[in-house]
Amino acid sequence: MKIFSAVLAVSLALSIVSLSSFVQAPRPYRGFVISMPEIVDVAPGSEVFVSGGVTNIGTYWSHQVYVYVTGLPEGYNATAVPNYFEDVRTLRQWDPVNGTVKVPEKLDLIINAPSNAVPGLYTVNVTLQETQSARLVTNYTVFVLHVSGEAPSPEISVTNINVPEQVTEFKPFSLSFDVSNQGTSDTSVNLTVVGPSGWVYEPSEISDIVVSKSSKSFTFNITPTNESGSFSVVLKYPFQGVIINVTKSGPFLAVVSEAAGTIGLPGISLPTLPPISGSMFNDMINFASVNPLITVVILVIIAILVYYFYTTYTLSTSRRKPEEMKKQVEIEPQKEQKEQKEKSELEEMKEKIVGEKIVDTSSESTAVSKA
Repeated sequence: MKIFSAVLAVSLALSIVSLSSFVQAPRPYRGFVISMPEIVDVAPGSEVFVSGGVTNIGTYWSHQVYVYVTGLPEGYNATAVPNYFEDVRTLRQWDPVNGTVKVPEKLDLIINAPSNAVPGLYTVNVTLQETQSARLVTNYTVFVLHVSGEAPSPEISVTNINVPEQVTEFKPFSLSFDVSNQGTSDTSVNLTVVGPSGWVYEPSEISDIVVSKSSKSFTFNITPTNESGSFSVVLKYPFQGVIINVTKSGPFLAVVSEAAGTIGLPGISLPTLPPISGSMFNDMINFASVNPLITVVILVIIAILVYYFYTTYTLSTSRRKPEEMKKQVEIEPQKEQKEQKEKSELEEMKEKIVGEKIVDTSSESTAVSKA
């Protein structure tokens, strides 16, 4: 036992030394972005189906998330399908061009306009509120509901997102994209980038004007941690008195270790595997990938406990108390006792017969001498 403990201590020390070379990523966060069309057209007295989604951009799943739809005038009815997520999962799929990318959960809306709906533009706010974690993560997006007539075409769009296929941990890289303005007037835009927790974005926000019937390029310099993940470009611009929120999801970025030339432990993604079901199991996997040192310590403790209980059980079955040994000796097979008893009786009978013969021989000798 002492030898095993010594070997175990040495192994643990070596594990700590080897793992100390990895730079621990900051604790990942829970977060999501909502995707909806920019403009939706509906006629008075009719129903429209709006197809959208919510993408989990964090490492962990978000749990118990409620969906709220607000901003419509009285008489309108808006229903979210679903209106509650037990889990907003981190879903991924393999893309031949971009590698592993995160994909959204379905989030649709059914909007009914009253028959007396006044033509015009209305702002619809879709908000998601998480209620389980301590951070109470929330996010929202806005789109325009155009009542009657043909829906105007979207004026501003994000195109040509350009990022490297792989990036090196803690080494800055550039993210560039174009903003296209197809409207008839110059438009002011506000741009931000949302990505894994701990990544640094320079600048943190860009505000500029895009000239009508043209496009303009923008660049963000990003310094990653050693955690891989997805990012999104968030564009906001005014349109006929409302602020339009456009979220454009980019590809999954794999962070590579500069020293080893391989993907670092935190944030590793297996592109050929389907998403793992079960929030508890998923949290365990995420915890192990983000905290390798703590995971090793836990495994070592489990190994010690298993060994302790195994040796305790083995010794308890191999060692016997003195009274148990005495009992074992006293309990002899019946057949063996019978054979010993018969052997003893046979020996006694033999000795008796031999003794009688000796006495008779002496009597005969005495008779002969008298004659």
